Amino acid sequence: MSSASINEILNFWFDELSRKDWFRKDEALDSTIASRFGTIYHQLRSGVPPSWLDTPEGIVAAILVPDQFPRNMFRSRRALFRHRRRGAGACQAGNIGRDGRKAQS
Repeated sequence: MSSASINEILNFWFDELSRKDWFRKDEALDSTIASRFGTIYHQLRSGVPPSWLDTPEGIVAAILVPDQFPRNMFRSRRALFRHRRRGAGACQAGNIGRDGRKAQS
């Protein structure tokens, strides 16, 4: 996984989708997320690459993929919440607080 993957994830989530898309049920969108990001999702199951945690963009991507994408990929299935803790782990590893900002060292 590369920085291109990070950019693709962020461009899709923040540029191609609207806020309404984040919350609505849409089988076509669910299918798009599964086909475009399913491989990345399954790769991240074994862990987030340490390089992803070096930048704010990488941290956001490391949160989106295991926390948000499964809501679409596995809608109404048990697997929906299987890896959500990885998103929380990315927040902790990136030292991200509740305000969404990276803590100063």
